[in-house]
Amino acid sequence: MKTRILFLSLLILIFCISCFADFSVSKWKFRKEIFVKGNTGDIAELQIDTEILSNSRPDLADLRIISENGREIPYIISLKKEIKKTVEYHPVMLNKSFIPGSHMLVEFDMGSQRVLHNCLVLNISASNYIRWVEVKGKNNGKWYTLTTSGFIFNHSIPDAGVSASSTRIPYPLTDFRYIRVIIHGGFLDVQGATLLKEDFIPSQEIRYAAVVKKTGESKDGKAIEYVIDTGVSGLPHYRLEIQTDQKNFHRRVVISPCRDISNPSQNQIQYEGTIYSFHTEEYSESSKSVVYPESNTRYLKIFLYHYDDRPLTVKNFNLYGIVRKLSFPVSALEGESGVFLYYGNNDANYPVYDFARYQPHLKNPNVLMCTTGNQENNKLFRTSPFERFEKNKRLLLGVVMAVVAIILGFFIVKNIRGIIRKAEKQ
Repeated sequence: MKTRILFLSLLILIFCISCFADFSVSKWKFRKEIFVKGNTGDIAELQIDTEILSNSRPDLADLRIISENGREIPYIISLKKEIKKTVEYHPVMLNKSFIPGSHMLVEFDMGSQRVLHNCLVLNISASNYIRWVEVKGKNNGKWYTLTTSGFIFNHSIPDAGVSASSTRIPYPLTDFRYIRVIIHGGFLDVQGATLLKEDFIPSQEIRYAAVVKKTGESKDGKAIEYVIDTGVSGLPHYRLEIQTDQKNFHRRVVISPCRDISNPSQNQIQYEGTIYSFHTEEYSESSKSVVYPESNTRYLKIFLYHYDDRPLTVKNFNLYGIVRKLSFPVSALEGESGVFLYYGNNDANYPVYDFARYQPHLKNPNVLMCTTGNQENNKLFRTSPFERFEKNKRLLLGVVMAVVAIILGFFIVKNIRGIIRKAEKQ
C-alpha cells in the first residue's frame, strides 16, 4: 500500500513540475536572435514579422524570449489598432431650404456653449442618391468655408440585400457656433445632424503579398469570383484593397475566408462591403477597401458583383493586417550576451508576467527599437511522442492491424484444428 502511495505521489510531482516548467528548449522549433539598438532605454520593442506569424500559434502564445544564459525574459504583445475618441453634440436645425436646379441649404446652431468639432453626420431619410456637399461656419457675421469636398451617398438594392451609405463629412477642427450645409444635386430630406469631435490615430498596418489563384464567373452571372492566396497560413488580415483604375462605379463585395479551397463546407462565413469611385468636375471621392473581422486563413474567396454592368478590371489585390509589437524591459538584458526569440510550439501555454501589470504605468518610457536575425531551426528541438504518433499514425495503424490480423488468424486456425480433431475422434 505504501509503495502505491509513494508511486502515485511521484507521478503527481512529475506532473506538477512539467506544468510549471513551461519552457524547455527542445520543444520549440524555431528561433531568431534579437538585436537591440542602444542600451539606455526603458523598453525594447520588436515588430513581429510575417515569418514569425506564419510559424507560431495563431494567438502567439508560444513566443518566448530567452537569453544566452537560458533566462526567460518577460514581454507583452500589443496590437497597433486605430485609436478613436469621439465626443457627440446635437445641434438645433434652424433653417432648411431648397433652390430647384441648384442646391439645398440647411443651417444648424450649436448654442451658446463654445465647443470644438471637426465632423458632421447628416440624418437623411432617403435612398439611392449621390451628392456633393459644402460646409461653412461662423460665430458672427461672415461665413467661412470649412470644406468644399464633402461627399454623401446611399446605395440600396433591396432584392439583393445590398445597402451602403455614408453621410459623414469631415473638416478642420473649429469652434464655430453656426454651421451651414450646402447640398448640391437635388433635394434630400435632412432630418437633423450630429456634430463630432474626433481624435484619431490610424492603425499601423503590414501588407501581405497576395496572388490570384483562380478567377471565374459566379453561377448567377452577376459577379466575378476570385480566389487569392497569401502563400502561408497564420497571417492575421482584416482589410482587403482592390486596385483598379476605373472610375465612377459602386460595387458590392462579398468576402469568404477559407483554409482549404477544395472543401466547400469551410467557406460558409461571408462578410459584405462596398467599394466605389466617383469623379466629376465638382468632387472626387473613392473607397476601394473592405474591412472584415480579423482572420488568419491562407485563402480568401472574393465575389465582386457587377450585376448588369461590365465587370471591373482589377489590377491587383492587397491584404493588410494590424502590426503586432513585442515589448520587453531593457533592464532584463543586463549581463546577457545574447537574446533569442523562440517560437513554433503548438502545446505552449500563454505566459503570465508581472511586466504586463506595471508596463502601462510607465510614463513616457524611452523605447529602443529591435531587429532580428534570420530564422534558424532550433538544433535542440525534439518532436514529442504525440507529434511522432500524429505523423506516423497511418503506418502505426497498419502495423497494429497486421498484428491483430495475425493473432486472430492464429486463433481461427487453432479453433478449426480443434474442431477437425473432435470430428475425427467421433
